[in-house]
Parts: sequence; C-alpha cells; structure tokens
Amino acid sequence: MLPSYFIQLDTMPINANGKIDRKALPKPDGKLKTGVEYVAPENTVEETLVEIWSEILQLEKIGTNDNFFDIGGNSMLLIQAFSLINEKYPNKITVPDLFSYSTIKSLAEFIAEGNDTSLKDIKIPMLTMPKEYFINTQTRKKEANIQFKMDKDLLNNLRKIAEHEKVEVIDIILAMYVYLWSDITKAKKLSLQTILDKSVNVNILSMDLKSIANISDLVRLTYSVKNEFKHTNSFKVESVEKLIVKKEKFSVIPLFYAKGTSEKVDLLTLFDIILVANGSQGEFVLKYNSGRFDRNQMVKLVKGYMRLIKILQTNYQ
Repeated sequence: MLPSYFIQLDTMPINANGKIDRKALPKPDGKLKTGVEYVAPENTVEETLVEIWSEILQLEKIGTNDNFFDIGGNSMLLIQAFSLINEKYPNKITVPDLFSYSTIKSLAEFIAEGNDTSLKDIKIPMLTMPKEYFINTQTRKKEANIQFKMDKDLLNNLRKIAEHEKVEVIDIILAMYVYLWSDITKAKKLSLQTILDKSVNVNILSMDLKSIANISDLVRLTYSVKNEFKHTNSFKVESVEKLIVKKEKFSVIPLFYAKGTSEKVDLLTLFDIILVANGSQGEFVLKYNSGRFDRNQMVKLVKGYMRLIKILQTNYQ
C-alpha cells in the first residue's frame, strides 16, 4: 500500500544500534498541505461531509476541494466513510460513487442531485445578524448549550397572562422569541422556523410586526399565525439533514423548538441557533454552533430574551 502521509526530514533519527528509531519519527500533525487552496463548506451537505471526513481521517481542517485519497484516505477508510454517509443520506450513494466523487464539493453536488424534487423546492428564509455575534475565525460545527429557567413567580405570572389572553404559555414564550429576533435584526417582517406540539414538521412562522402596538397584540398575532400554518410553509423534520442551504457570512436560520417533540435528527445541521423551550416548566436550552458564534454574545442573547419576558410581566401588572 502507498503511504497515507509523506513528511520531509532533514535527518533520520537513529537509535543506539545505528538503526532508524521508528518511535522517534514525527507523527502527522493533522494539517496536511496538499497544494490545494482551502475552501470552506458552503451548505449543510458539505458541512456534514467535512465532519465525517474529519472524524475518519483525524484531520482538523478539510476543504471542499481536497481529494479524499490525497489527504490520507484509503479503500478501508472509504468503506467507513460510506457507512457514515449512508446513515445521513440513505440510498443516495454507492461505494463506487466515492471513488468517482472524491472531493467534498463533487460528492455534495452528487448527493444533492439525488434529492427529491420536493426538497429542492423548499425555501428556507434566513435572518441577518450583526457581525459581533460571530467569531472571527469560523470552524466546523460544534454544538454548545446554555441552560436557563424562569423562577416560579415569573412562570406563575405568565400562566395568568396566558389565561387572560386565552392562549398557552408556549405562545407567549414564542412571541417573545419573535420579538427578540426582530430587535436583534431590526426587521419588522421576519420568518422563524418552529417545531411545535409533537409535530413531525418544521413550520415557518412568518410575522409582520409593523401593526403591533403593544405586547398583547404580539402575543395574539403569534397565536393566530401559529394556528393557521399552511402546508406549503412546512417540511418534515427528517428532511433537515438532507436540505441543501447556502448561507451568506452573517445569515442565520433560527429555530423555536418546543420540548416534548421528537428530536431524531441533528437540528444544528440546518439551524444555527435553537431555543428549546419547556413551557410548562419554564425551562430552556439555547443550542448554537460554537464554531460560528461568540459565546459571550450568546449569553447576551439569553439575557436579552429573559429581560423581554420580565418586561412583559411588568406591563401586565
């Protein structure tokens, strides 16, 4: 077999017997230089494939134009890659396809061409966040979580407000998430993805806040729009890992995820910032990609969200 790596040395390490000291030979540092210019992944499929290759090849940085076999891959590792890719994209590729499409870019395009037409027709609205929310040097996807909760008094007051407005607590929590994103992006018209009520669908919540005069109006509008979801504005949760979405540098796809629904896929494959909400207990988890977002800014986002909920409570007293 051909070596997977070549490392140039000025001199060979010699042991006491005058032979090459194999234990003293340097190990590959995981940062191969193949002469191919690095190109970062541009969509969800490319990001997924980079993660799989990185895991198998034990490399920190893989570009979409790097050839699998040029960066340490071999036929045995290719079989491992096929197994992991087939888990993410069942029946989309064969082992021979991996020989034919040996770069991330070409393989992602091949997988995309095999997607159902219905998936290609799905349009995912995005929001644009200020650049201070992002880290300077973005890396591959890595999940990070921030857990927080409301105190009992605040939760009880939200229950009273929900009863007064004839809505559920989850509707109020969702309305405040909508307002938070409107405040961050300075957009009056915006669309957020939601997974609610043990749904198997991701529903797109499109809101126009221009006519909102107060928080009560926002809560009622959110409740109304949520209960009038159209089939054309939804897609299956299981499709999340199969969608091809190209994001601009500061574009994000937020998600509001009601705890209790089934999470069988890696939602961070598509969504950048996810608020997991347990409305009945007032408990939350903010999930985000730490390879893209600054943690201090995510903490600031959480504090801003809780501040909005407390303002809502104060306005009703």
